Amino acid sequence: MAVHKDIADALQRAAKRRHRDTALRKEAQKNALVAEDYHTLQQQLNSTQFIQPLDAATTKSTIYYIRKRFMRFCHVNKHGDWRTALQPRYCDKGFIMTFLHWICETYLQKRRKRSKKKTVNQYWRDFKMLYRRCNKGEAVNPSHCEEIRKYIGTELKDKFNLDDQPGSKPVLSVDDLLLGLTHHWSRDRSVFPTEDDRLDLPTIMLFQAYTACRPAELVDGTKCRGADDPMLDDSDVEDASDRAADDVVVAGGGKSLPGNSGTSNRKMNQKWKPTTMPRYEPEPESGPNAGSSLDDSLDVNLYDSVFDSNKESDDGESDDGGDGDDTSDIECDENDVDMLPPESKVGQPTTTDEQDDDKEIMRLHKALCYEDIVLWIVRDPNSGGRDVLAMEVLFRHHKGVDNKPKPTIFLFRENPLPILCPISHILARAIRDNAVDVDGFTHATPFFSTEIGRAATKVNWKTSMLKTPVFRRSVRSAAGGWEKSSTDPMKYSAYAFYLDRIGSDLGSEDKWTSYCMRRGNANALLKVAPNPVVDQVMRHDPMTGCLANAYLNRRVGFNTQDAYLERDPSADGLTKAFSHMSIRCNPEVPRTIPKAELAGLPPDPEVVQMTREVKETAIKLRQQYGLIKSAPADVQDEYKRRRCDLRNAEKAFKENMTKEYQEAYRRRMHNEELERQLNGVAVEEKAEPSVEHQLSERTYLQPILCDFSTDMGLEEITGRKIRAIDGMVRLASCREVRRPQSVSPYDASRESSSEMAESKFVIEPEPFEGIPLLLGKTQCIYCVGDERLARKTRLRKFKRTQHMMDHVESVHLRHEEKNTTFVCRHPKCRHLGDFLPTLDSFKNHVRTVHGVKLRE
Repeated sequence: MAVHKDIADALQRAAKRRHRDTALRKEAQKNALVAEDYHTLQQQLNSTQFIQPLDAATTKSTIYYIRKRFMRFCHVNKHGDWRTALQPRYCDKGFIMTFLHWICETYLQKRRKRSKKKTVNQYWRDFKMLYRRCNKGEAVNPSHCEEIRKYIGTELKDKFNLDDQPGSKPVLSVDDLLLGLTHHWSRDRSVFPTEDDRLDLPTIMLFQAYTACRPAELVDGTKCRGADDPMLDDSDVEDASDRAADDVVVAGGGKSLPGNSGTSNRKMNQKWKPTTMPRYEPEPESGPNAGSSLDDSLDVNLYDSVFDSNKESDDGESDDGGDGDDTSDIECDENDVDMLPPESKVGQPTTTDEQDDDKEIMRLHKALCYEDIVLWIVRDPNSGGRDVLAMEVLFRHHKGVDNKPKPTIFLFRENPLPILCPISHILARAIRDNAVDVDGFTHATPFFSTEIGRAATKVNWKTSMLKTPVFRRSVRSAAGGWEKSSTDPMKYSAYAFYLDRIGSDLGSEDKWTSYCMRRGNANALLKVAPNPVVDQVMRHDPMTGCLANAYLNRRVGFNTQDAYLERDPSADGLTKAFSHMSIRCNPEVPRTIPKAELAGLPPDPEVVQMTREVKETAIKLRQQYGLIKSAPADVQDEYKRRRCDLRNAEKAFKENMTKEYQEAYRRRMHNEELERQLNGVAVEEKAEPSVEHQLSERTYLQPILCDFSTDMGLEEITGRKIRAIDGMVRLASCREVRRPQSVSPYDASRESSSEMAESKFVIEPEPFEGIPLLLGKTQCIYCVGDERLARKTRLRKFKRTQHMMDHVESVHLRHEEKNTTFVCRHPKCRHLGDFLPTLDSFKNHVRTVHGVKLRE
């Protein structure tokens, strides 16, 4: 009997791995400890007073950030070296109290928003962790701890007006979820870097709503400084990272990574020597993850560097008021995301794909990967129907996984509505990534037309995709556009921003966060499932009380009035309506304050002063150096910092006024309705606002996903699902650009920025069959070659040649690698490759061949 080639190849790889592991074990046995080594090891272990605990990445970052603030406190108040100041003989009760007072005075008092008392308590808990690790396990005096807690609850609370009331804990029901998904697919005017992100967002929302998982189980929730030793300085971390990189080897192999050849073999041949020094091997990081929130129009300089300091409290909450309760210092550069090198497309060979087949690929990120998803085709359970799809998903990266793993597997079933079907979304994602191992499953029809001969058949993923995150971030390409990363997972900060944007568009009074869906699932389970099942789903230890303290809806979900009156408490639906979020959503509420209203407000004195300082600095630099860019680097950095502070101050003022405007708008909206009822004015039915999408693929997909009818036959439901999956795959391969917007005097100062440079065009091209070789003088040579854009967008024409030049420089050319050859992006020149050796030759080619003159 002949063996299939796949089976033979698998056996060959398994045999090679086994032989290699055998050789490694024998080599390790040669270096086994002898009696003298064990005696030495015993003495060293006895002399070790404190072994560093196994901290999670979030705990490490927490300790790091509190250490940075304590170092600043010691420097400002002249307490000397921070390690010496933390010693028990110096760090007494009064010293700790003054540190917490300094924290409130330096960080909390400056905020316009009233700070929470629990924020100070969190600082106190973080300081105790820092104190213990710096003093070899010695804890703060218990009597001092009690006095410090009373000091926080009395003097600090009264002096700094700390709020001790718990924050709101809104619950997202199925109606709220459906409202958000419908808005996302049909009415959302926001632009994503890639349409892959538009597909990933609802998929993550469905996973969270159905499993109550935390966002860090799906996307990357680590902070930029979360994987290293928190007690090391930044320079020491770089040295430690370099040393750790020398020790990283491919799992199951004896060879080191490229560039470190021989390192592991040399260490293996050396005899093991016991040591008391802790060794930290930082996990690979996926780029910057700090900064401020994104602008509504997707600021290209801030994407994926939005707020990532998701401080978790004891119960796992991270949505109690946004950055107001965050106690971490984020020091990442906002523009680092644009400096990432271009990545290979999904499905193309990567560094891991190019390794030998007999070596195991390492999993680099704590996020949901393809190996965690098992897709099944189950034989038709009903005669005369069709085979059904089922999906098992393993969630392993829950909170506390490093110390107490609780892997949980959830089973997903098909839903007749594609908008609520997680299997349909994952299928679209897998087809888009070309992740199915069997060739031919490149569209949805083969998955729904099977007639398998066994009880169930597993859909295997390609080996190269098993360790790949399912939800990945969008990064800048070499041409200045956006593309989906092949290895780096989506950041939690980006997902949180997208989710908050949906809530803002819907006019929700409550902030939409990932924990709204977690609480929604918990409250739904409490009505139908026993407590052990609820604890398993929530990953809680039994009898801890965490669920009642952190996840119960504070709006009582029971009709207590009718229960007391001995009536049927389930007679109406008011209880369900008022215990969730959708009744307090009104899309009529504007997303932002109108520019005319904002311009009519008295200017913020802080903004006025900072504007004057920026202008004076610019005038001084031009007088001294002629051009600002001719100034020394440190002078330019100081000028850029001032401009950044000015933009942040303007943005803070606008956001504050927007909140006040929205609150007044809601109040006036309800009052108008009451006045209309008093005057007997009939309510005018408002037509559903129509949204014209840029991409025809999205226009095609909108009626399919927004069709909620279920009284259909099996063939019609299956056909609708197939069209939805194929439509999502086609949409994910496209990309939108922002619509043109007028520039007001308020925003005139930002016309030269890259985000404004992409909006100074008029999309009015004539129908065409192809892209001509000779372009118009106001067309972009890069955009005409971007096949993911809509056809009318590729041939867009800017209002002025100057605008086109600004667009090319700020959006495309600045992302080209320096000292490299250039590629003409025009479809008729792309086959020539990188035949242009310099930037001047590239500009000359574009001018002479395509008729587009770029700035010299």
